[in-house]
Amino acid sequence: MPEGSRRLSTSRLLRVAALVAGGFVLVVGATRFADEGFLQRLRADYPLVFGRVETLLDTRRAAGPVEPAIRPEEVVALTVERPGLPANCLEPGPARASLAVPGDRLRIRYFEKGGFSTGEGGGAGAAQTLVFERLDLSGTYEVASDGSLALPLLGRLPVQGRELVCIEAALADGYIGILNAPLDATVSFESRPPVVLRGPVRAPGTYGWTEGLTVARLIASAGSAAMGGYDSLGRRVELEARVRELRDRMLGVALERARTEAAIERQRALKLPASELDYMGVELGLRRIEGETQALVAELDAFEAIESRWQTEVADLGRRLAEMRRHHQIAQEQLEVLRQRREELSDLSGRGVTTAARLDAATLNLMGSERAMLETFDALLALESQLNIARLSLEQARTDRSRRLAAELREEAEEENLLKGQLRAVQAEIARVDLGDGLVEGFVPVVEIERPGPEGVRRIQAAPEDEVFPADLVTISIPGRDLVMPVRSSEDDGRSSLLR
Repeated sequence: MPEGSRRLSTSRLLRVAALVAGGFVLVVGATRFADEGFLQRLRADYPLVFGRVETLLDTRRAAGPVEPAIRPEEVVALTVERPGLPANCLEPGPARASLAVPGDRLRIRYFEKGGFSTGEGGGAGAAQTLVFERLDLSGTYEVASDGSLALPLLGRLPVQGRELVCIEAALADGYIGILNAPLDATVSFESRPPVVLRGPVRAPGTYGWTEGLTVARLIASAGSAAMGGYDSLGRRVELEARVRELRDRMLGVALERARTEAAIERQRALKLPASELDYMGVELGLRRIEGETQALVAELDAFEAIESRWQTEVADLGRRLAEMRRHHQIAQEQLEVLRQRREELSDLSGRGVTTAARLDAATLNLMGSERAMLETFDALLALESQLNIARLSLEQARTDRSRRLAAELREEAEEENLLKGQLRAVQAEIARVDLGDGLVEGFVPVVEIERPGPEGVRRIQAAPEDEVFPADLVTISIPGRDLVMPVRSSEDDGRSSLLR
């Protein structure tokens, strides 16, 4: 074996193969490039690795005399030329539907190219190219709201307003600069963001974008309100019936609210002007008015009965407490008299003027009076406790009633607001039907498109034949026509203010 030629160990070959795959070749030890025995073994055992190494050899030989040996641990870089971006991708072009916008889902695939030799023996052989997909990088990525893609290794790449070919060139250029390997990228739209339509149409909302979509086609898909004939007439009849239903419910809620307000103020009549009651009697019927009035009176009677019972008990306990206090005062006065009497007898007994029997009798009387005084005191405390409980029960009943009525009033107000919102929505739908009839009479709609772009949202006045792009917001309006109908119709004027 010639000097400098060494057998390539497995670990050494793995290091060579690993760095070749990443774009570098590391020759370990004093292995000579000119050693044909080493090259033949490498070609026979590891043809893929040899192709890269042989290419490197040809490059070094063409450059000049080959050094007799590579210094230990010398690293030789195989650089790959970066393609850069095409000239038409450096400046923003006119707006087109094919440009990427926030919300796009892009399918990106990366393919790496590697060369190797199939020659036999010591010849160079024929150069072959192996292309394989980089599955670690390929995948589906979504354009964020700021117009960028979050990509492995590259980080965030701005793509909003770029064609797919420009995105492909930017991806290939970026990854070649990082991986130093020949790489191609292919980008396709997996899904596009929808178009949002609002205005006087049958079904405003979001619609999927398709190539060649125009304003006229979008309005036709949404269903113009100007259908005419029995369809428009039937729709208006349904909407007017819904308006009557909502108004009746609003009147019923207003009547319940009047009953609740009267109950809070403890009035036995509904808190409504006579004109309002007359209007409700016509719309809801007199039985509904009578029912609410009877419910108000029944609630007041029930609470007044509870309140009267507790008030009677409080008054009775107050009287009993006053009487017990008087008894306790008498017991205290009697105890004081008996205490003084015993002290006198005790003094007389000490001087021998009275007998011990009289002193003992006075002591027993004093003890009995003390016991009676204590009994009255206990009874006094018990009555005071009962009186406090009765007073608290009375206040608790009043508080519970106030809370219940306040909760009912709040629920009625919320329901009334909800019904008003539903009524406005139905009346707006009626307005759209009327506007549709207006379209037939010659009203020309105004179409405004809000289109996102790299510089922000642009507002464009569009014609029916103009193209609609993904993520566009299309607003249709009719000049001189109000989209929201008043809550009350002319027939309600002067009769009720409950539906305002």
